[in-house]
Amino acid sequence: MPKKQVYIVGGGIAGMMSALILERHDYQVTILEKSQQLGGRLAYRSNGKYKIDRGPTVMLLPHMHREVFSLAQLDFDQLAITRCDPAVTIDFADGEKFIKYSDHEQQKTYFAQHYPEDFVGFEHYLTDMRQLYQQGEKLLLTKPLPTIASIMNKPTLQLLKDMQLQQSTRHFLKNYFTNDYLLDAYSLQTLYIGGGPTVAPSLYALIGFSEHEHGVWYLQGGYAGLVEYLTKKLERRGVKIYYNQTVESVERRGKMITKLHTATESFACDHVIFNAEYPKIAPILNQKNKGYTPSNGCVTIYLGLNRQYPQKAVHSFYLPKNFAILFAKLFKKQQLPQTPAIYVFNPSVIDDTLAPSGHSSLYILVPVPSQTATIDWDDTQFKHDFVQQILEQVEQAGFLGLQTAIEWQEVLTPADCEREGLYRGGSFGIAPNLWQSGPFRPQAAIQPFTNAYAVGASTHPGGGIPVVMQSAKIACEELLKKDGENANKASISRM
Repeated sequence: MPKKQVYIVGGGIAGMMSALILERHDYQVTILEKSQQLGGRLAYRSNGKYKIDRGPTVMLLPHMHREVFSLAQLDFDQLAITRCDPAVTIDFADGEKFIKYSDHEQQKTYFAQHYPEDFVGFEHYLTDMRQLYQQGEKLLLTKPLPTIASIMNKPTLQLLKDMQLQQSTRHFLKNYFTNDYLLDAYSLQTLYIGGGPTVAPSLYALIGFSEHEHGVWYLQGGYAGLVEYLTKKLERRGVKIYYNQTVESVERRGKMITKLHTATESFACDHVIFNAEYPKIAPILNQKNKGYTPSNGCVTIYLGLNRQYPQKAVHSFYLPKNFAILFAKLFKKQQLPQTPAIYVFNPSVIDDTLAPSGHSSLYILVPVPSQTATIDWDDTQFKHDFVQQILEQVEQAGFLGLQTAIEWQEVLTPADCEREGLYRGGSFGIAPNLWQSGPFRPQAAIQPFTNAYAVGASTHPGGGIPVVMQSAKIACEELLKKDGENANKASISRM
């Protein structure tokens, strides 16, 4: 009996993991990738001499990576990961500094020395959030939530009540911290998935806790090295990969998609998984698109330097005055802050493979409005002036001699991201606001089809590499369940 044909439209990390999981279940899997390489946002920027991650840099939740790897019969321990210590450092505009450690006891000592008024609150935070995280992962992160009825059960409703779902992440943390610096330090992690601390619902406070509970990690060679590892596994297992193939339309028979069409070829399929920005799928399926709100955009500056900054952490944040107010303007009013927040990724302090000896690769990221705002990132002078402002801010923040050390520089803006296919130039898919989370977020099974599924940052459970991998797990489980039901129906009909 011939194997069933599963086509995966888009070879991002969720598409790659879906392919590897389903191949182990004896499907013939084919990936149709619109570009010349797999990985989506997970890629390198390089000039041959220097290289650095293009997108995601902060590895969280290694246990969730491990779980999905095991479903694809992959050994996560083959990857060389290093725990970042400190996890992150945060510098405030007035000179205040906060250091976040993975180790709980070390963090408690730090609180006792620097924030004694919030020491007890931090202890309660660790205790409460551990229980809430365990429940949240079990009830919300690892299974589909196709309707509002999916959360209308006693354990989930109790969790949402305990998390005070109506509150923003930053407001929820006032249950534990009185100091504004701490409220900023423990809510800024919403930026990892394209949400604002005063906009993203309280559930996303779990991200900041996960840095303590599970650590902040770095994959040697860069997070994009994961793509190289998975690509080799795909090729060895016989998964077919077609590059430069953009699916433009489909054929359907009733509620089934039967064929995919690109500009040059057509492919008959039994199942199809779309690993694309979810709002981009609707036109292919000839469906009406909903008015999804995009996540924030980013301006990212990639640098190759003829020097290193060993005194700086791998992950550093530089926050302006009135951080919460400024981000409310950015997310609610789509306004560019006069003094933006800055994230600096400095991997060369623990990885000597990214640049020549004595040199370093650096990545500077600035959250900005998506392309819904009236900002012309293609205005060469405006873009130059903005980048220059950021470089000066970073140099003043302690990266002395930065500008004179630059040997290579590239810049990525929301306009570039939109051209590459990211929804309205947002860097993280659709925004993680309340009405685009949980059952209100696009789900794995695409309705009304019986053989079409979606994975990626814009689908449930959301953004961030380990969570995006969960979307692959959920979609594959839905597909296998559907095939099992069909097999049972067929066997019953033959009785």
